[in-house]
Amino acid sequence: MFKCLSLVFFTIILTGCSTISNIKPYNTPFINSDEMIQLQLGMKKSLVLEKLGYPLYVKSGINGTIIWVYEVRSTEVLSDTDLLTKEIKYNKSNTNTRHSSPLHQIEIIFTDNRVKQWKITDGEIKTNSILTDLPLPSGTVLSKITDIIPFK
Repeated sequence: MFKCLSLVFFTIILTGCSTISNIKPYNTPFINSDEMIQLQLGMKKSLVLEKLGYPLYVKSGINGTIIWVYEVRSTEVLSDTDLLTKEIKYNKSNTNTRHSSPLHQIEIIFTDNRVKQWKITDGEIKTNSILTDLPLPSGTVLSKITDIIPFK
């Protein structure tokens, strides 16, 4: 009886572990500020592919004009929290970072296989900023900024 129960237990554990290891999270390709600062007017398409990678999709390509669309994300930096006061201390840099949710999409417009211009596409800009969820003491610089700038 003990052997049978042990066999069932180990089978469940091994099956559960193999299921977890088969999970493959996917996301859409994106660029951030590191890639954006490399973009220059007049760049050839091949150089844009080398620097930014493949676009999310090609919007159009008529009469020598091609529009590539990229998704843009920012980098979020882990902040420190004072355990006694529960005050968040914002960091500009930290080794613990992650990419944000998509902020917006950018269109790169090529004419005769060279970058003619780029622009943010029309549409709602998304954010997952923690600033909308934080209680801010009135009178602080950050509370004044959040009153001026709409974060939602």
